[in-house]
Amino acid sequence: MAEEANDDPVAVRRARRALALYIAGFILVSSLLLVLNVGMVYSLYTGIAIFIPESFARQIGQLLLLIGPFMLLFVEWYLYDLIRQPFRRFR
Repeated sequence: MAEEANDDPVAVRRARRALALYIAGFILVSSLLLVLNVGMVYSLYTGIAIFIPESFARQIGQLLLLIGPFMLLFVEWYLYDLIRQPFRRFR
């Protein structure tokens, strides 16, 4: 039965194209957000680095610059899902 539903090659091609466009868009938006997040985290770190002792600032700086942009990316996608949720149509 499942094979009968997938017999239409045009529908399969459209579904694959839609999936590829979705993945490409997701990667493009995530990359752009990561670049912006790195800039935000770096500027935040340089602003507060003057208040942190020098020996401790290097360790904190590496941690913030590595993990901070990815944490922000997670929060941004989570907020996007929360905002979009009321407008979704369920089938």
